[in-house]
Amino acid sequence: MRPDSTTLGSLRVQSGGGGYSCFATSFCTPDEKMYVRIAHPEEKIYLNPGGYPALTFVPLVAGDYDIGLTSSTLDLSDAPVIDTTLLPLAPVEGRL
Repeated sequence: MRPDSTTLGSLRVQSGGGGYSCFATSFCTPDEKMYVRIAHPEEKIYLNPGGYPALTFVPLVAGDYDIGLTSSTLDLSDAPVIDTTLLPLAPVEGRL
């Protein structure tokens, strides 16, 4: 994941090993997972891997949700939270 397409670098999703820490997989400890905060049930999470259609998750209750990914590099990807009660639809500021 990068702030935009002009920024170099990416996050590596992996389960640790080889001298690297665990990040964003189901095998990681709670401190190493990637969480998305939902303030109310009208918010949706969109996972947009670059070049693929977005996956949508609609939580039933407010809370923190961890996203367990498989090992890969997240490059040009994002996971915005959209409040469906506000028009036009736009990502909630300050959250993935």
